[in-house]
Amino acid sequence: MKKYIEAADIYKTFHLGKHEVPVLRGASISVEKGEWVALLGASGSGKTTLLDIIGTISHPDSGTLSIDGENMNDYFGERLVAFRRKKIGFVFQSFHLLPELSILENTMLPGLFSRTSRKNLVARAEMLLERVGLKERLMHRPNELSGGEQQRTAIARALINDPDLLLADEPTGNLDSKTGQTILSLFHTIHAEEKKTVIMVTHDEKVAGAADRKVILKDGLTFKDGMIS
Repeated sequence: MKKYIEAADIYKTFHLGKHEVPVLRGASISVEKGEWVALLGASGSGKTTLLDIIGTISHPDSGTLSIDGENMNDYFGERLVAFRRKKIGFVFQSFHLLPELSILENTMLPGLFSRTSRKNLVARAEMLLERVGLKERLMHRPNELSGGEQQRTAIARALINDPDLLLADEPTGNLDSKTGQTILSLFHTIHAEEKKTVIMVTHDEKVAGAADRKVILKDGLTFKDGMIS
């Protein structure tokens, strides 16, 4: 049976001036549809690079990636952008909210490029913000919110196009432990109720424990339960 995500033998090297920095050295990962996987590893292990490749915002030097049966090596330009917009939602450590926009406008932003009417888009954004506990903060701007509230906004924004796949890069990294637990609980609810496939990067064993399964990255290779995956 085909996996929902299959990344096989992924290599990625960055060039810094005259120096080459190999980051991924044959990493592989497979994920079932509806599964929540934590990508765990120390700083510099290649977690974010692998997540970026799975999210199609970076390309591997070699290796293959398929998502939902589609070979991503065959996707380029607008076709790739359209696939990413429809299928993938992103949550980042640093929120990446636009400071000049309201929370409602930030949440709507990825949906402005879809065919959804503005009326329906506003309604969905309001519903998502209510779901993450920000019903009373729609017209506030990011600098008027706490870090946890900004991350909840970012989660709502990631869901605006109803993607199948949710990618989170250290989503609790800029939060205190109590607020971080609230965010993990929100991920748990979304995963359980909407059956989203979730891949979450973290360096924290406790955070990784919220997932269904851990995949460990070390020296550019992926390991599962201490065995190479």
